[in-house]
Amino acid sequence: MRTSSLSQDVHAVSMLARLTVREQQVLRWLAHGKTDREIATMLGISARTVQKHLQHVYVKLGVENRTAAVMRGLELDPGPATRRLENVPGVLPDACQAPENAL
Repeated sequence: MRTSSLSQDVHAVSMLARLTVREQQVLRWLAHGKTDREIATMLGISARTVQKHLQHVYVKLGVENRTAAVMRGLELDPGPATRRLENVPGVLPDACQAPENAL
């Protein structure tokens, strides 16, 4: 049984490894409920570029839409989606920065 779990872990890691850093950032922000426009602003790219990154994510994760991509991402690695927003890699605009005294 341990082999099956290890095999699943290796498969999950390999699926996530297919995503570029930018695709991972887009997916993480999507998991936090951000729109394409919000993600674009935070990452300093256009909303169209966000959509293209998402198209690549769908193919690489074997899904067809945003919801399925987030669900697959959570299945593979729930950590990034459950971390506080300021801990998610990517550029955060001032409006999204956590106060200095936040826990």
